[in-house]
Amino acid sequence: MTEATTHQIRILNCLLGTAIGDSLGLPFEGLSPIRAAKLFKGPLRHRLYLNRGMVSDDTEHALITYVALRDSDGDVEEFERLLAKGLRGWFLAIPPGIGISTAKACLRLCFGISQKRSGVYSAGNGPLMRAPIIGAFFADDADKAMAFAKASARITHTHPLAEQGAALVALATFGSAQSDPIRFKKLVKDLPLDPIWGDPLQPPKVHPKGVGRFVVDTAKAALSVWQEHPSDLDSAIDQAIRMGGDSDTTAAVVGGIVGAHPQGKVNEQWLKALRDWSGRPARLQRIVIEGGRTISYPAQLLRNGLLLGLALGHGFRRMLPPY
Repeated sequence: MTEATTHQIRILNCLLGTAIGDSLGLPFEGLSPIRAAKLFKGPLRHRLYLNRGMVSDDTEHALITYVALRDSDGDVEEFERLLAKGLRGWFLAIPPGIGISTAKACLRLCFGISQKRSGVYSAGNGPLMRAPIIGAFFADDADKAMAFAKASARITHTHPLAEQGAALVALATFGSAQSDPIRFKKLVKDLPLDPIWGDPLQPPKVHPKGVGRFVVDTAKAALSVWQEHPSDLDSAIDQAIRMGGDSDTTAAVVGGIVGAHPQGKVNEQWLKALRDWSGRPARLQRIVIEGGRTISYPAQLLRNGLLLGLALGHGFRRMLPPY
């Protein structure tokens, strides 16, 4: 087996943190904190099926982004092209639960519209899914982390807030990987942000239904959790999920940021219970350490059908008590 470099280990841990947060948070998605506590009692664990978990688009976008970063050799134009190509293939496998804005952008890509013009004017959470791995990849270059995060955002979301949120999360992961939150705060002060952010390091006012799908709220929620648990991945993911709302994305972003920290260790029990052709730990390791590729189209299509069935089952379960 190829010996892993420090850079590869950091990237792998970022992806594993993303996958664990995503898979643990997926059954909670769309639930308010109060309803989630009634439906899912006890310690946090995988609950998608038979105490096992699967990942959603959050992890898949992170993987597609990593492969584009790896193969573009620091060329942002090539990165955009490869990321767009990866998103097209991912979209054609009919992923369940895809966001409307991301779906529109991917559909435009499939119809031959350039990645320079494929994005839609939206401030949704899509760009945040791809930002942590960019910050981990460029953990020695904050300027590149921001530039590539913004380029990634524009392919699907062109709203300035989407670019700003992606840059913030990429910078946070950069700071986490460097174990240097003070430098992160200095970089944030120089980042031109819309006044709607206020202080981006302060927690958002969370709606009773949980963290929504607005990039400002989700980014601020993720940053606040990271600051509270900078290297404690278990506690960070648990807190992110308990906030409710778009729990899988919030927890995936938090998992990616904290996972990039040198001491951000992933819970082995959670890893063992992650059973997914797309996001299983062994596959992530093969992609990062050995230069592997994503799974074949027929297998991805079959896997997405299984995930859709499980998601529908959870949807029907929510129609029943306790309320």
